[in-house]
Amino acid sequence: MYNKQTWLDEIPDMTRPILDSSGKQKTDPQTGRPLFELVQAGTRITSNRLNTMEGGIESAHTLLEKLAKEMGGNFVAVIDGLMGLVCSAEGLKASWTAGVAYVGGRRYEITAGEMALNPTQGQYLYVDIDGVVKKTTSQATAKAGLLLFYVVTDTSGVISTSDQRVNLSIQEAYEVALEAKQLGNERKADVVAALIAMGISASTSDTWSQLITKMKGVVRAKGNANPSDVREGKSFSNSERVDIVGTLPERTTGTLTITPGGSTKTHPAGIYGGDIIVPSVVVPADKVLEGTIIAGTEGTIPNRGVGGTVTPNTTNQTKTKGNYETDIVILGDANLKAANIKKGVKVFDITGTLDLGLLPGTQTLYEYPSPRSFSSTTPTPTYRIRTNYAGTYRVSCSLNNSPSGESIGSQVYTQTYVNGVARGNKYAASTQYPTYLTEDIAVNAGDVIELYAYGTNSIYGGFIGYFKIGVSDITTTLLG
Repeated sequence: MYNKQTWLDEIPDMTRPILDSSGKQKTDPQTGRPLFELVQAGTRITSNRLNTMEGGIESAHTLLEKLAKEMGGNFVAVIDGLMGLVCSAEGLKASWTAGVAYVGGRRYEITAGEMALNPTQGQYLYVDIDGVVKKTTSQATAKAGLLLFYVVTDTSGVISTSDQRVNLSIQEAYEVALEAKQLGNERKADVVAALIAMGISASTSDTWSQLITKMKGVVRAKGNANPSDVREGKSFSNSERVDIVGTLPERTTGTLTITPGGSTKTHPAGIYGGDIIVPSVVVPADKVLEGTIIAGTEGTIPNRGVGGTVTPNTTNQTKTKGNYETDIVILGDANLKAANIKKGVKVFDITGTLDLGLLPGTQTLYEYPSPRSFSSTTPTPTYRIRTNYAGTYRVSCSLNNSPSGESIGSQVYTQTYVNGVARGNKYAASTQYPTYLTEDIAVNAGDVIELYAYGTNSIYGGFIGYFKIGVSDITTTLLG
């Protein structure tokens, strides 16, 4: 599209000559004409503006050549005396020939084609603004593009048709051509007037090439600055325009201090009137994780990975210093209590209160040789002995299944408890022949030693016999 340029004459104030330091009137170094203060600055003549006019004139001539054969606006062009896009309809199908269409000022070369029609309907064929032949029942929609054809159908074929194409007369094309030529002459006159206003001899009889040559002698602004390069509110000129106002904002008039933080700080583009200072940051490397860089300093704290689990034993265990991704778990034990530690012995911060007293031995303190039967399927006490002295007692017994239980593969179990809490190992038997068991159990004075038993089959159960308690001193009370 041609962009019209409004040209202004240079109007000097003949009463205000421009003087040099000696009081003599200055002259234009290019033309030698006297210089005066300006009432109005004239539009600068540049090769870019002249080339724009040249291009516009060339485009106008090209268009005029086409308009000698074609038409303007929304119309079907006449080429070599023939108007294309001839439409016809048969059955429920419409077709058209090839042709040139102008829609919304744009030229489209339409190829021949066809499309199905809707039954029992009045419909328009038209060229839309995208250059595609379409159909619609709306006359307003069709007229917004280039209307070609109207057809009315019944259930199986065409009832009536109407050619809706339009074209432009040769007289109209001629008048458009004259208007374009006149426009070109007016622009040429504007250029001549601008050159004369600057003291350069020019005439409308000059060719455009001659006028361009004269314009090259005019001193014009140079440079490639843009508004975003120049301080806001200040004006400048470049090779394309004059009196351009800068848009680059002034952000500060003095020193700007930026304190580093945990997030990025952005200061927008602009003019900063003083130094931009970013204070230095001292980062102790031994306080930063290895592989992490803060203000140029890389950390030295090693990454140890998973914290893991520490099980206390008889020697110190050291977890090397560093960063652990998970908690370090120090295992505890519910049995770590004073009552389970030998009296006077300190384990960690717990001092034992367990008086070992008697030691296990072969002297029988209590014996019940006859077997006791049981049939429970959950741990149930069969013998209970209260101790009068602290010490370690040797507990022994025999365990066996019933003959019937053995035949079906049932299991029987026994385990030593102290005060209702399992203390000894759990033993098992699966035959009718006794299995003999012995183990030493440490207790405090007054503790109750119990022998629990149970089986997997409540019908057949099992037997415990030869129950004995052996210590170094006879100090017990039979409870049952």
